Amino acid sequence: MASSSDPIACTPHSQPVMTALARVLIRAWVAVTFLLIVLGGTVTSKGAGLAVPDWPTTFGYPMFSVPWGLWIGRGGIFWEHLHRLAGSVVGAMTLVVAMVLWVPWLHRRLPYELTLSRPWWRRVDLGRCGADRRGLRWLGVAAVILVIAQGVMGGLRVTELSTSLAVVHAVTAQLFLCLAVCVAAMTLNPPALGATAVVAGPQSSNQRTVASPTSRHSPIVRSLSLLLLAVLLIQLILGAMVRHSGAGLAIPDFPGSYGGLFPPSDAEALQAAMAQWPYDQTGGYYTPAQVYIHFAHRAWAVVVAAVLVCTATKISVDARHDAMPPPPVLPLVVLLILQVALGALIIWTGRQPEIATAHQAAGAAMLALATLLALRVHRPWLRRSRQGLVYSTPTTTRPSVTCQAQGVSV
Repeated sequence: MASSSDPIACTPHSQPVMTALARVLIRAWVAVTFLLIVLGGTVTSKGAGLAVPDWPTTFGYPMFSVPWGLWIGRGGIFWEHLHRLAGSVVGAMTLVVAMVLWVPWLHRRLPYELTLSRPWWRRVDLGRCGADRRGLRWLGVAAVILVIAQGVMGGLRVTELSTSLAVVHAVTAQLFLCLAVCVAAMTLNPPALGATAVVAGPQSSNQRTVASPTSRHSPIVRSLSLLLLAVLLIQLILGAMVRHSGAGLAIPDFPGSYGGLFPPSDAEALQAAMAQWPYDQTGGYYTPAQVYIHFAHRAWAVVVAAVLVCTATKISVDARHDAMPPPPVLPLVVLLILQVALGALIIWTGRQPEIATAHQAAGAAMLALATLLALRVHRPWLRRSRQGLVYSTPTTTRPSVTCQAQGVSV
């Protein structure tokens, strides 16, 4: 057992001990969760949320024993029952992931040489059961609680015929996806020990300094990443209110609003403006509340775009002076452009269900990527250290690294 101040021989490729099955499980869990959100959006876009009037049964049958002829190819019944089955699969996967996160050997860190020299049943560092795993364990517990609450809210939305519960159900699904992304990011690609590294070789030209991942992002970037996550969450809530209140076509033109920049401010002027549009475009008359919710969703999209552009610009400027790759902000910009195009197509096509579902799915993907961006910028689970890492690169042997960190023992 080495003392806390002794150097430890390891390689720069040290990875947490995790079985391949656990990695596949967590990746599949995130993917199936996203597909469940897309399926839920399909149910809402097709107006099939109340196609099955009872819960937790389906037309009196237990969920997993419904006759095929009762729901296969039956329009809204098919989508609603398929949504319920997919929700049950996600719930079962969440329980398994939560149990996996409590396994003691899942997040141990071992030097690469020790993992090769020990048999697989002894590749466990029992002395490192600290805070690295504790936070993940409780994230798993939170995921179980959230998925149970989500299932109950989905059932009450059917039995109570509540639009408010439908909005909360939609928002909770997006928050659950963010939680799944957090778990996946912290388990599948955990950061290395924060330190400044100097890579040295036999020639002086091979020497270089790599900036510490704990200090490479400025406070402005950190604040912008959190602000982006907040404005996207608000936009998500507004979008859920638009979808579940039937206000998708409350403003029938784009980019204008009843021919102007803003919709009419009073009810009489609004009714007069609606009378000028054909019913096949507006779907009838809308209440002022529906119009204003729709307009708030459009206006807040401008705020989201401004914050995202500022975040991407700042990260790009900082990346010019940083040796490490910047966080993945380009996919967010691409999704923003796609979202604007899909939002316009919803209006121009009279709210086609497939386009509305794609709009909702792209919004969920943006929120998930914004969560990943905030994690990459802040790295809240990263262990802090001011000590140095000196990488030695011999000409014939495997690269080795000498690590000096406080509180590390082997």
